[in-house]
Amino acid sequence: MQLTPLYADPGSSAGAPTDWWLPPPPGWLKLNFNGAFNHFTDRARVGGVIGDLYGNLISAFSCEIRAQNPLEAELIALRRRLLRCHDLQLSKVQVEGDCLALVTSIQNSAHLTWDMMGLMNLLAAINNWTIHYYKRSPNGLADLLAKLDALVIANNASSLPIQARDTYIDECDRVHKGLLL
Repeated sequence: MQLTPLYADPGSSAGAPTDWWLPPPPGWLKLNFNGAFNHFTDRARVGGVIGDLYGNLISAFSCEIRAQNPLEAELIALRRRLLRCHDLQLSKVQVEGDCLALVTSIQNSAHLTWDMMGLMNLLAAINNWTIHYYKRSPNGLADLLAKLDALVIANNASSLPIQARDTYIDECDRVHKGLLL
């Protein structure tokens, strides 16, 4: 039995199911990002993932950053993943994040701050891109990476920390179960 890939059309406004990550369409890659900010400690961490249609991990990262608020942490997370897209010379990228304020600002291109304008310039350098807001659950691996208290730089699933590898495997399993339904 051959599986037909299930994906979100980059031109549609329809989103992924709210309970699992959905792969990008053929020829596209998906970038998930997340920033985590602790108001009690003023510590911030960011994480992000780039993956393909089949759930192959292209790149992942996690690190501590300096940020003054949650939105700044989200901005930095997205900027770092977009810079990685440029390093890899990616041309078709679906971007997903769980920060509604950031995603909406980019989608509307209105009232952008100077740092958001920098993101727009990075996005413009990618030939084809879309950005969508999704709740935290489909952004689970990026969310977990942002909260890990470890520096992570991974170019494949086997180099992820065990907690992140388990989340990655669970997300892949849910996608494949969805494909079989």
